[in-house]
Amino acid sequence: MRKRPFRIFLVFIIIIILAIAAVFVNAALRRSLNDSEQTANSVLRLQGLAYRLSALEWQSISMGQMSSEVVESVQTTRDEMKSILGELERLDPNSENLSKVRQAFTTYDSAMVEEFKLITAGDLEQAHSLDEEQVDPAFNVLAEELTSAGVSYNAKEAQVKRGSDLGFTILLLFISAATAWTFWQFQKVQAASEQEHLDEFKAVNLELEANRQRLEQRVTDRTKALATSTEVSRKLSTILNQKELVTEVVNQVKNAFGYYHTQIYFYDEAKDNLVMAGGTGEAGEKMLAQFHKVAKGRGLVGRAAETNQPVLVSDTAQNAEWLPNLLLPDTKSEAAIPISIGDQVLGVLDVQQNVVNGLQQEDVDALQSIANQVAIAVQNARIFTQAEQQRRQNELILDSAGEGIFGLDEQGNHTFVNPIGAEMLGYSVEELIGKHSHTMWHHTHADGTPFPGEECPIYFTLRNGVHNQGEEYFIRKDGSGFYVTFSSVPILEDDRTVGAVVTFADITQQKREREIIAQRAKQQEVLNLITRKIQNTTSIDGALQITARELGHALGMKQTQVTLEPENLANKPKSN
Repeated sequence: MRKRPFRIFLVFIIIIILAIAAVFVNAALRRSLNDSEQTANSVLRLQGLAYRLSALEWQSISMGQMSSEVVESVQTTRDEMKSILGELERLDPNSENLSKVRQAFTTYDSAMVEEFKLITAGDLEQAHSLDEEQVDPAFNVLAEELTSAGVSYNAKEAQVKRGSDLGFTILLLFISAATAWTFWQFQKVQAASEQEHLDEFKAVNLELEANRQRLEQRVTDRTKALATSTEVSRKLSTILNQKELVTEVVNQVKNAFGYYHTQIYFYDEAKDNLVMAGGTGEAGEKMLAQFHKVAKGRGLVGRAAETNQPVLVSDTAQNAEWLPNLLLPDTKSEAAIPISIGDQVLGVLDVQQNVVNGLQQEDVDALQSIANQVAIAVQNARIFTQAEQQRRQNELILDSAGEGIFGLDEQGNHTFVNPIGAEMLGYSVEELIGKHSHTMWHHTHADGTPFPGEECPIYFTLRNGVHNQGEEYFIRKDGSGFYVTFSSVPILEDDRTVGAVVTFADITQQKREREIIAQRAKQQEVLNLITRKIQNTTSIDGALQITARELGHALGMKQTQVTLEPENLANKPKSN
């Protein structure tokens, strides 16, 4: 009887040792699982920062300059991305995916830095060229590599989780076998304890199964988030109408994640209210029809816009700031994500779920990436709309002007011509755009001699950056010419002449009328001179000689004869 308690005690010690081993194994597996989860989250964060960096790059090249705020935001974002890459390499130093991401980021970072140098130097044309040829392709490669890395780490996380489950299952089977043997030893004296222990181990198994299912769901959700973010990015890149863009985003987000409701707000011009721009379902249509808006700082939407930080409420009934909506009676949880570029908040992406705790931090992370893409797309749409409005306004101004107007680049090539100007020169607008101005209609003087370009007064403006005006002789397409008055004004950028705007008007008729007036004035002057000299003579012969001599000088004749017809003089009525 003495050996039996000893054997039971020995088995009890063995079970304790195995339990401790299981705890350490579990801790090691959980650390590995946490590292995998941290790596996947870091990759997702990298993707969001990449889109933010792309947004700042688009903002700089669209504005044509680098403000101090943008420079600071770019540097902060680059430093954060480098820090995250360093942490990822520490967690997984031999990862091929991370090597590709690092290489893609280095290529994109180098191209972007070069582009920012060109923007700072004012070389926008070269900057746009570099953007199309290197920066955009490098960004696309980086985005693809980040997506690939995210999918790879999600798969790795799932693999580690399966290994954890398998290891725990084996340990639990072993412990269960030892426990069963121990319970068999205690079957006569501890029957009640045996059932209690069995129940405890069953609970552990249930908890492990529940954890496994939760982890699998998180992996599935994260994979869906990456796929949805990529799909949204692909579709938004082709939409330049803000209304269409908003409709596409709210419907795709709602359908992809199964949310109860999705909506987007944008600031009004005064930035006092957030006005709803689009929402899903019948509730969204009614709110749009009612011009639904939220005052700045009110509710979850107002707070997200004011702080430029995501707001997550897992149980709306327990939150004093939450604003209920009669059109959305089943809302139980809500998340408001700012749509911003740097510190500039454009609006808010708001999603709602009809179950408590239906929205988690994973949803916020995924939605933040989508909101960053929406911010870029909205800004592009607004820039495009403004450019189109400016273009139409300029066309109306140019078309309605009564004078010829054209623009020249630094080389003297036409950049724009209004229809009246093209018609006066005998060309169509399309025939002049991109062509060299001097060789088209200013190559010859009025007397037919060649007119060198270096002597052109219009080019004087391009060379020296000063306003110039005067009269010139232009050549039409058919070879005929006409006199014009012109005015050339330089286009300056950072104290450098990058072109000129020239206006001109046909003065052929005015010039002809001035010549006739000048000729008549000269004739009158000669007649007045002759009259004064005749008045100073004392005889008819002297008067006739003066008349003949002065008329000859005026007409350029060597000999002039004046003939008096006596019969005409005889018939002339006498004066009183």
